[in-house]
Formats: sequence, C-alpha cells, structure tokens
Amino acid sequence: MNAVKTILILVIVTMCIGCDQATKHLAKNELAFSSPVTLFKGAVSIVYAENSGGMLSLGESLSDGMRFWLLTVFTGFALAGLVMFLFFSSRLDTMQTIALSLVAGGGFGNLIDRMMNGGRVIDFITIRIAGMHSGVFNFADIAITTGVFLMLIATRRQRERAKDKRHPSVAA
Repeated sequence: MNAVKTILILVIVTMCIGCDQATKHLAKNELAFSSPVTLFKGAVSIVYAENSGGMLSLGESLSDGMRFWLLTVFTGFALAGLVMFLFFSSRLDTMQTIALSLVAGGGFGNLIDRMMNGGRVIDFITIRIAGMHSGVFNFADIAITTGVFLMLIATRRQRERAKDKRHPSVAA
C-alpha cells in the first residue's frame, strides 16, 4: 500500500467528516428554532431540516426497520467496502482516489449523523436559481456529489487514454 495514497485518503475522508459534522452541529444549534436565512438575493437559503430518508428524502416512507437496514446497515457495509477498495486497489489513479474518498467521507458523515440522530440526517442548504430549486442538502451531500462528478470525469479521461492507445494517430 502506497503511503502517499493512504495519507491522501485519510485526509480527505477525515476532512469531509469533520466539516460535515461541524456544519451540522452549527445548523442544529443556530438554525433549529430560527427562521431561514437567505443569501445572495434568495439564491441560497440556510434552513434547518431533518431527513429520515436518503438523498432527496428517497425512502422516507419506508418503515423504520427497513430504513435502518437499508440506510444504516447496508450503507455502513458499502462504505466499509469502498474504503477497503480505496486502500487496496492498484488500478485507481489520483483523481479516482480523490473522487472515491470524497464519496466515502460524505457517506460516513451522513452515516454518523443517522446513527447519532435516531435515523435522521441534518440538512440545511437549498439553492434557487432561475425559478428552479434544489432539495435541502448538507456538506456531506456536496462531498458525495463532487466525488461522483470527479469520478465521471476520471472515467471518461481513462477511456479516452485507452482509446488513444488502441488507435494512435498517424503523424504526417
């Protein structure tokens, strides 16, 4: 196992969890009993919400037991598997390692929250642009989304490099 890769993974995952938990703590203490705060002429709202479902409240209508098994137990095992893959895979390049570390860090941030808050995750950010708005989300969700986006870019680059190796251009 590469020491630099290990440090990179640990730093990213730890920073994601720390930033996520700190912002959720702040949201719970400062926003839980106050009116929403709007920024940038209403483009961003900071509002306290608790989500017992997954992303965009998916699964919120499931029974408590089903949500526990799906969103806590299964997610915990999936995140443990992801971390093992991160540490032991020799096929990941640096961007893929960063991307999956962001996904793992964000996932652990939400998992910790779910375990400490009776199956609920604290959300507190919404964005409104041109008449459209996001659901309520948190720092962990930003890390996960950024990680997925980076992984898509890294995968595309990897495919393009493989394609270039199979079909080298002929120099004139």
